[in-house]
Amino acid sequence: MGSGCPIEFQPDPRTEVATELASLSGGPRALLARAIELAFHNVPLACHLADYVMEAAPDDSAIVEAVAALYTERGARESSLMATNLYRSAAAGALSRFPSS
Repeated sequence: MGSGCPIEFQPDPRTEVATELASLSGGPRALLARAIELAFHNVPLACHLADYVMEAAPDDSAIVEAVAALYTERGARESSLMATNLYRSAAAGALSRFPSS
């Protein structure tokens, strides 16, 4: 179920949207920097941006580690055990791309 926004009917692939957003922001690291900055007062929005960052640069271990840290922070701020575990799982899933990290 979508928000009713017409673009959600037939959206572009997320990786294309992520790559374009990162490009408009000055690159994946610039978009990540903004996500980290936002985390101080809006960690849900920070994680939303972080998802795009990781989709735009999935092979950058430093980016993946930073995104995992954002998810860990979001999990720590949740009051629901289910939400906490969801975000911890997202962090672990991100880190599993680079087992040597």
